Parts: sequence; C-alpha cells; structure tokens
Amino acid sequence: MPLADLVDDVPRILEHWPTRPTLHRRSPRALAALWSLAEVNALVDAECLPARNVVLLKDGKVLERHTYIGADGDMPRPGAVRAHLDSGGTLSVRGLQTVKPSLSVLRHEIQAETGCLVHVNAYMTPPGAQGLKYHYDPYVTLIAQLAGRKTWPLHPPFVENPTT
Repeated sequence: MPLADLVDDVPRILEHWPTRPTLHRRSPRALAALWSLAEVNALVDAECLPARNVVLLKDGKVLERHTYIGADGDMPRPGAVRAHLDSGGTLSVRGLQTVKPSLSVLRHEIQAETGCLVHVNAYMTPPGAQGLKYHYDPYVTLIAQLAGRKTWPLHPPFVENPTT
C-alpha cells in the first residue's frame, strides 16, 4: 500500500512536511486489510502479543510493566491485557510491524517513499474511556482511526521546536 492510499498529495507532503494538522479521509474498509478490531481482540484473547510489544495505559499514565508482565518477561500474565481493557484501560501495541507481515511491508514502503524512519503502533481504548492525556509527538505522526469513534483535538505546536 503506497503512501498515496493513506494521504492526499504525497509530492506536496514530501516537499513540505505539514506544520499543522491535516485531515485525509479514507473508507475504513480500505484500511481493514491493514489492521482490524477483530485482529486486536483475537491477539489479546489468544494471548499472542509479546511483552516487548505491549504497553498498558490508564488515566493518561503508563502502567508499571511488573503489574501485567509475567515472571518470564516474555508475555503478559494470562488475562491481564483483557482485564485491563475491560476496566477501561488502553492497550498500546508498539512495533506492530514485528507482529503482522502486511504492516511490515507498509512500513518498508513508506520508508522507501519518504526516506524517514517509520514505526507502526496501534492503540485500543474502550468506548467512553480516554487513552492518553493531552500531549505532543515530537515527530511526524500519521493516525488512522480504524474502528469506533473518538474525538481527536489536533493543534499546531504551541512552542516551536519543543524538544530542542
């Protein structure tokens, strides 16, 4: 899937990175092949997500790993991720390109098109809950909402180059 399947006017974006939030609409069905709510639930319920890819958040804070990772350090404790989601917590799956081959391909394609390092992460927050508090990302971020409804307040930077 080339970048043009995700955003409008790729040449313009590559020439001038956006300095303000930009919205590109796509059909959720067009993105369903990338990742779906059913896949997230299947991975959670089959307990197939490696600990290195799992971060749990609640009330805008990252939970201490010892509260949900098993003693071996390789996998979350049985039922811990589902219980967290059921209690209104957020699941962040980091490095998703190491879990799903099609996302690895997408990552390589976008890196080849842009020349930029790409990471693929996913967030799942139950209805009525808030995953992250107001924050900024110190890098270009492409967000694809694949299921449900959320309010995404997007703002231009309040401070120019906040990480320098």
